[in-house]
This record gives sequence, structure tokens and C-alpha cells, in this order.
Amino acid sequence: MSPTETRKRLLVAESEVHRAQAFGEWVEWAETAGGLARKVTATGALATAVVVAGAGWLAVRRRKSGAAVGEGGGTWIPVVSQAIGMMTTLWMTWRSRGNGASGPRQTSGPGKD
Repeated sequence: MSPTETRKRLLVAESEVHRAQAFGEWVEWAETAGGLARKVTATGALATAVVVAGAGWLAVRRRKSGAAVGEGGGTWIPVVSQAIGMMTTLWMTWRSRGNGASGPRQTSGPGKD
């Protein structure tokens, strides 16, 4: 075997090693990104709960302060209703874009070529 053929085989072997390392790094990155996506989803759910609880707390606080209905006070039911309606709209918009769908996502099969 000539030195040129030996060098060529060594370069091919080195290329295969680098390809395998790159694939391993890609898999590791994909797992990290998936974990991050799950954390963001959980944080979003927590933020939604905090916003709704905050709106309820503000409504109760306004009610206790005795502000007149015309001055932005009055009954707290419309305030909570508006907050829930706003959060429902945001949630449905977020879900319609394919985020947070329950169950496993289809990655192959009919319509997924």
C-alpha cells in the first residue's frame, strides 16, 4: 500500500470519527432544547395562574376600598371575568399555533413525509 493510500484511509477514518462526535453533540443539544421547551411551557402555565390570581386580588382590593363603580371600582366579578377572558384568548391563540398540544406529536406516518 502506498503512502498516499494510507493517508487517504486515515483521513476517511478521522472523518468518520468527527462525524460520530458531531452526531453525539447534536443529540445532546436536542435533548437540552427539549428540556428547555418543557421548562418554558411550565413557566408559562405558572405565569398564567399568577396573572389570574393577581387580577382577582386587585378586584377584591378595589371592592374593599369602596371605590364607586364609575371610578373604576365596584363589583369585582367583571374584572375577574375580563381577566379570565383575556387569558383564555391568549391560551387559545398559543395553542392554535401548535404549542402545548397534549399527547405525543406525530413525526412520521400519513401526511408526515
